[in-house]
Amino acid sequence: ISGVLRLPGGLPFLPFITDPNHLGGVLFNRYVRPDIVPGVPLRNPLWKRSCPTGASTPPSGCEPYINPAAFMRPVKGSLGNAPRTLDIRSPRQEYFDFSISKDLPLGKEGKRRINLRVDLLNAFNHPNFRYNNTGNTPFGMGTFPSETTINATEFATWQAFSPSTRSAVTLTQVQTLVNATRTAAGALPLDFYHVQLPQGFATRDPLSFDITTLEGYKLYRIRQTYDANFGSLFAIQNGTGGPRYLQFGVRIFF
Repeated sequence: ISGVLRLPGGLPFLPFITDPNHLGGVLFNRYVRPDIVPGVPLRNPLWKRSCPTGASTPPSGCEPYINPAAFMRPVKGSLGNAPRTLDIRSPRQEYFDFSISKDLPLGKEGKRRINLRVDLLNAFNHPNFRYNNTGNTPFGMGTFPSETTINATEFATWQAFSPSTRSAVTLTQVQTLVNATRTAAGALPLDFYHVQLPQGFATRDPLSFDITTLEGYKLYRIRQTYDANFGSLFAIQNGTGGPRYLQFGVRIFF
C-alpha cells in the first residue's frame, strides 16, 4: 500500500488590460495594467467555490475569483499602477494518489508470480483550480471602450431592455449628455473611462446600466468590451489534477 499527498499553493495573479490603451500599435498588449482601487478586496466576495466548473468561460451568473471592482482602467495613454503580479493566489490544490499492489506466487520456486495493482489518482475527487489568464491567449480586463456617441440602434436596444421605465428617455438626451464632456477637438477626456466598477460587474448586462447618467453611460460602454473571464478560474481536467481516475493492472512475471 502506498500513497502520495501533494498540497501546492496557488499561483499569483497577473493583472493587465487587453488593449494597449492608445499607447501605440500592439507592442504594449498585455503590458498595460489596470489601476488598483485602494481598500477594495482583491478576492471577490461574490465568488462561490461551486461556480468555476467550466474549462474556459465561467458559467452564467458566476462571479470571477478576482474582484473586478478592485481595478479601474488607467487614464488613456498611461500604463496603470498595478504591479506585474499580485499576491492574491488561486485556491490551494490538493492531490492524494493511492495505490494497492499484491503479488500472488505461481509455482513453488518463487520465480513466477502475478502482480495485481489498483491506482487511484486524485482519490478523493477533490476539485482543483487555476487562473484562467495563463497560456498563449490569457484573459485581460477587455478592450478599449467605444468613444463614439451612442447611435440610434444601440439606444433602441437599451430602451427595449426595460421599456416601461425608459420610454420617456430620448436618444438626443443621452447624446447631449456625453457630447457636453468632449474637448474642443471633439475627443472625450483622457480620464473618461477611468471609473470604479461596482460589485457584481462581471455578471451585469451592459443594458442594465442607466445611460442617462454619465457614470451609467461609462459603465455601459466599459461592460460592452469587458472580458468576463478576467480573474476567473478553470477546473483542471488533465493529468492527476482532474477528476478521480482509477486504473487497474495485471502483470505476469515468469
